[in-house]
Amino acid sequence: MYLPFEEISGKARVWVYQSIEKLSATEKEIIAGDLKTYCERWAAHGNPLKASFTILNDHFLVITADEQFNQASGCSIDDSVHAVQSIYQKINRDFLNRTHVPFLMDEEVRFFKTTELKNRFEEGKIKGSDLAINVLAATKEEIDTKWTIPVKNYWLSKYLPKTTLAT
Repeated sequence: MYLPFEEISGKARVWVYQSIEKLSATEKEIIAGDLKTYCERWAAHGNPLKASFTILNDHFLVITADEQFNQASGCSIDDSVHAVQSIYQKINRDFLNRTHVPFLMDEEVRFFKTTELKNRFEEGKIKGSDLAINVLAATKEEIDTKWTIPVKNYWLSKYLPKTTLAT
């Protein structure tokens, strides 16, 4: 059953999908229509899921399921991935590409290839104080409160030069 994103519990589980290319208004309308329909019928072993979605920063699809109501199963999660793949087929946007890490810089979303990150840090193009977008958020509460995280506090900081983390 679909609920508006604001009404979903902070403890709800989330899945974040990213598009490296910015979504247009038309694409967002298509996504919203498809995901609302999907959330209305999403179920785990025949049990309806309290579900929602949102589109953040014109690049990210966030799908939620309130597992305090009914738990999502492996099959239902797989089904949600198929729903995202169906959107990809419709608008030609890949939401499953994890070869780029998103950052919020100067109020703009910027993606960098994971293979380029170390060089970008060493060159000072990304600093420890810059904001990474938390695509690894596990709950809606994390989306609400920790959507952006200073790079020095994010998972990739352990791979970066210690001098970079201080800035």
